[in-house]
Amino acid sequence: MRKDVLRNRALLLASADAVVREHGTNLSLNEVAHHAGVGVGTVYRHFPDREALMKVMFEERVDRVYEIMSSHLDDKDPVEGLRDAVFDICEMQATDRGVWEVVAAGGREPHREIVQTRLLPLARKLVRRANATGRLRTRFDANDLPVLLWTGGALNAYLGAASPTGWGRYIQLMFYSFLTDDDPARRPIRQKAPSVGQIDAAMRGWRPT
Repeated sequence: MRKDVLRNRALLLASADAVVREHGTNLSLNEVAHHAGVGVGTVYRHFPDREALMKVMFEERVDRVYEIMSSHLDDKDPVEGLRDAVFDICEMQATDRGVWEVVAAGGREPHREIVQTRLLPLARKLVRRANATGRLRTRFDANDLPVLLWTGGALNAYLGAASPTGWGRYIQLMFYSFLTDDDPARRPIRQKAPSVGQIDAAMRGWRPT
């Protein structure tokens, strides 16, 4: 490709990435063009339709979640590895709405296959290693992992504008319910409960998706 073509493609991908981070994958090519400062025709020359661009955005986020899960498979403490994977992904969701959509797409077409093929095996390994320690009060199931991540994303969608880290308090409480009271993987819960003002702000700003 010519340098100008490569440059335009990189600009479009960066613009699409920025829009998806804030608004999720429900966007139009016009929005991407506007953000990039180019005509929509430029977008169509690189991506024949919205689905082609969203496929790239989706797969990039699957790669990011994959990297997080993979990075914790060899953690010395498997329980801490599972905990850290949950929190690292939730933190990513808090700043990138598209990541939450990746996590939530596990049971939906057209992305179900890529999520289940790439991410589910890693999730099972993380959970199997943690359960093998015998330190969990209640056996953690591989299906508990996406539920925790969905919850973190939903909490951030609701509280994020008023309390950007508010999700952390409740994900800690949920995860720690599987651990014994003296398990070394526990950490002090430093995130305070949302204030009345933060809850009011979240309720005023809430828009169902």
